[in-house]
Amino acid sequence: MYAATNRERHTTKTAFERSLFTKLALAYVANTVALPLVVGSVPFGVTQAWYESGGPVEQAQLLLLSGALFTELYKVLQPVVLFDRLVRVKWVASQLGLNRLYAPPPMMLGELYAQAVKVMALCLFYAPLYAPMYALTALALLGSLFGSRAALSVWWGRPPMVGADLIRRLRLSLALLIGVHLAVGFFAERRAAPDAALSSTALPPLLMGVGCWVVYVLAPAHRLTWLAEHDALELTTEDFRYDEVTSHEMERYRGLAATRSEESGAELEDRALGAEGIGGFGAKYKLQIAAAANFLSAVEGRASAGPGASKLQAAANGLIFSSLEA
Repeated sequence: MYAATNRERHTTKTAFERSLFTKLALAYVANTVALPLVVGSVPFGVTQAWYESGGPVEQAQLLLLSGALFTELYKVLQPVVLFDRLVRVKWVASQLGLNRLYAPPPMMLGELYAQAVKVMALCLFYAPLYAPMYALTALALLGSLFGSRAALSVWWGRPPMVGADLIRRLRLSLALLIGVHLAVGFFAERRAAPDAALSSTALPPLLMGVGCWVVYVLAPAHRLTWLAEHDALELTTEDFRYDEVTSHEMERYRGLAATRSEESGAELEDRALGAEGIGGFGAKYKLQIAAAANFLSAVEGRASAGPGASKLQAAANGLIFSSLEA
């Protein structure tokens, strides 16, 4: 599945995770949920043998518990990562190879969502036939919660930044599974009493469930403004100002040309030779530079009235440069 998804060359991480989730979810539902149903229904359909040892109901329980157990153990222990860091590391001779071995494994959101769909599909397909599947599914989801939290805090790297398309695909998948759940419930009711009419206790819940499912699937919930205000999938930062989400005031940007055009000559000189001036002079040498400049002006005044002006000028310049180099 991973190789096939990589060959599709998706341009965004969201598209990659969505495609991976779709493939894995379909494969999980087909192999784990639908296949035992088809095999158990041939050639006599749903019979008492479904509830006996080795029947589809018992297989569903084993698939749910064993899958949840081994999946969560793999999350927590990460045997491949441990093998790389304890065994393969002995034959690595470069820092680049060590960095590659000790890099955290990625958190594959598409795979995690597909595993959740597999657990929910086992529940929604088989719970109408065997009610304890609800409790077993709750136990499996609780284990998935703690296993994912442990892997995220110890092993996995930072989760990828994906858009809302992935969670929308998950919600659509669960909505379809709920429809299948209602159909299986109706089928179980008919198989329990094939010659009798629907009882007054079974018909109202079934109709209510179908009605709620139709409303959930078909109602334009995105057009309800009171729901959109609390929809985390539609939140953006377009309508927020910087000073509304932070306590720091944001200064207005001024370009270099605009800044220098507003400064006077004295301000430019102070910025160039001050504590934060260019060239790294700083306040430490400001007094030395000022003294050398005063000495130079005095030398220029005397040299203009007598001979040896060039020698005095060269001596003054040497004093200034020596003070700058200090």
